[in-house]
Amino acid sequence: GLEDALNEGAALIEWPERAPSFLPPDRLHVALALKDGARRARISGPQRWAKPLELEHV
Repeated sequence: GLEDALNEGAALIEWPERAPSFLPPDRLHVALALKDGARRARISGPQRWAKPLELEHV
């Protein structure tokens, strides 16, 4: 179930506010939006994710 996915891999959760007790504190947040006809993804989370994902602030 969800606990296994969170402990052993990754899970995308559409409404995380509905299950806050299941979410790990070091999770990534991905916000998807449509702006001016373009799709945008905003990824945020703890600094420890920057290097593994090669993220930078743009």
